Amino acid sequence: SFRSAGLDVLAAVVDRFLAELADARQASPHTLRAYRRDLEGLLAFCAKEGLDADPASLDARILRGYAAEAVAGGSSPATAARRAPPGSSASARS
Repeated sequence: SFRSAGLDVLAAVVDRFLAELADARQASPHTLRAYRRDLEGLLAFCAKEGLDADPASLDARILRGYAAEAVAGGSSPATAARRAPPGSSASARS
């Protein structure tokens, strides 16, 4: 679980986002699992980096760091691109 108040807010946003995907957009269970895994990874990255942020403060620098860590950890280029902010070099490679 994520300890800081800011990360608790992010975790709640993730849950609401996934519920919206499941309910209104009828996302497949596979898609929901992939998004949950990516977003929980982002929360873990923020916790590891000591970021106590609200969702609005997640900027491209943080997302690039998260995507770079994914590549360093052995994730595929497609996974890293999905995690990178739009317009970054990682997302352009997908």
